[in-house]
Amino acid sequence: MRRLLFLFFSVALLTAGSSCEQHKTTAEEAGKVVLDNSDDIVFPEIGGSSPVTFSATGDWTASVNAEWLQVEPSAGKAGAALSVTVSASANKTTGKLTAQLSIVCGNDEKTVNVILSEPIELPQDPVNPPATWPSDKSAFDYGLDFGASRKAKIGSDEFAEYGVTSSARDIKSPIVVDSVTYGGPGLAYYDNRVAASKVNTQWRTEYPDVVPAQSYFSFKINRPGGISFFQSLGSGTDRIPTYYLAVITTKAGKSTAQIVDELTPTKVTDIRPANPYNGDYNDYIVTLYVPESAIEGISAAATVYLFHRWTAGNTCLVNYYPFTWTVGAQGGQTGERVPKILIAGDSGCCVYGAESRPQTGWGECLSDALGGGVQISNHAIGGESTKSFIDEGRWAGLRAGIVAGDIVLIHFGANDEKSDEAHATDPYTTYQANLKTMIDDTRAKGGVPVLVTSMCRLYYHSNGNPMRTHGDYPAAMKALGVSTNTPVIDLEELTYQWLKGLGSLEAATPYFVRDKRDSAKDDRSHLTGEGAAIVAGMVAKGLKDLGVWKQ
Repeated sequence: MRRLLFLFFSVALLTAGSSCEQHKTTAEEAGKVVLDNSDDIVFPEIGGSSPVTFSATGDWTASVNAEWLQVEPSAGKAGAALSVTVSASANKTTGKLTAQLSIVCGNDEKTVNVILSEPIELPQDPVNPPATWPSDKSAFDYGLDFGASRKAKIGSDEFAEYGVTSSARDIKSPIVVDSVTYGGPGLAYYDNRVAASKVNTQWRTEYPDVVPAQSYFSFKINRPGGISFFQSLGSGTDRIPTYYLAVITTKAGKSTAQIVDELTPTKVTDIRPANPYNGDYNDYIVTLYVPESAIEGISAAATVYLFHRWTAGNTCLVNYYPFTWTVGAQGGQTGERVPKILIAGDSGCCVYGAESRPQTGWGECLSDALGGGVQISNHAIGGESTKSFIDEGRWAGLRAGIVAGDIVLIHFGANDEKSDEAHATDPYTTYQANLKTMIDDTRAKGGVPVLVTSMCRLYYHSNGNPMRTHGDYPAAMKALGVSTNTPVIDLEELTYQWLKGLGSLEAATPYFVRDKRDSAKDDRSHLTGEGAAIVAGMVAKGLKDLGVWKQ
């Protein structure tokens, strides 16, 4: 399909932006953009591109809207070459044509996108995989047609070759059965399933150390797809794991690793049926996906790792029944991924058990405050400072679970005030340095860091105004937010105004624990369920006002 792309040009003197050549000119000296060939550009075929060359004054900006491109020259040395390349691609799901315009001026380069809203006629054979995919015979999907499935073999004959039998169940070192690697230690074979128990809260996903669990399954794939399996927990349903797919790819000779999908199931069971793949157990089948975008352009088969972890500890036994790989299955990956929210923090936002009620962390109420159904991965632990959270490996565990687009809330300060060596930090040196580590790590994983200052405790001055008890820590966090261009939710100020509006200790008491949990104590630092819901509402509004949460 071909169509014309109309380009509109105007002249404007702008001071922002980079210049092709470092030279100042006046408005009178700035010339015009000159189109060297024609006023209309023939839109390229899908997958193709067409170059168009202009001459310009030097510095430029570019914007697109539907079917036109506007190029505005700015102050710069006249005569610099401006090159525009138009590339076309098609979205097979939406039927919309996308144009990408690459603009080059000297050493400066900028890429902008424009989506033409009219549906286009797509090829009638979208089910065939692209001819560019590898065809590695050792891959688990080798020989499968697009949409076809293959189930991993779990049988006594295959495992017996490695000395893994009904009497010697442990898989002590990695074995390969039917193109699938079962990585131990921590795996055990039970006729119709493989049990995986050991996980590690301190793990990395940077290549080549992509395997973050001591127990894992891995296999090669030539094309994208989805993996499905029935999961039964080893002992009770109080330890709910999160499942991950990580992929190692090689593109243009460079190998990288990334987590491409994760899922924390909403329904779990500890039933171990002989044949779980029927209608009675469908609710407990987990499916994870490797999207095409994750492995597009691979020059060799990609290696997929399937594993699980449990945030609260190192042991979480899961029985994996034979998994099935389906070529091309995309599931929820065809649409825009909804980000999850990870929380790094202290007792103000962590999750509490029934024995601690009415004490409640605002992180427990955040999903509801955002409208419900939001995936929250709460790593906050009572008593933690930035230093102890990093030193104890808790930050490493959180960092490993960040998928591109995820939001990471960083809420520390109340325990950084402590004087002991394990927790103490200085507001403008070690505290800021620890926070910056978390910010940098989050951005390196493609996540969005958000700083959250510590909330006010329930103390009032004699004049009736609430006390600010956190010293320089909130100010230091806000200053770091400015210097690193990191969004900040000033929860100290928000809770200060809230308590001030309540007007008295008596009016605020229902929202804080005080003596409700222990009659011998007066806990003015922690929230009840009512208080946590209000504070979570402040955080939710902050995320929306900052433009971080857009769902």
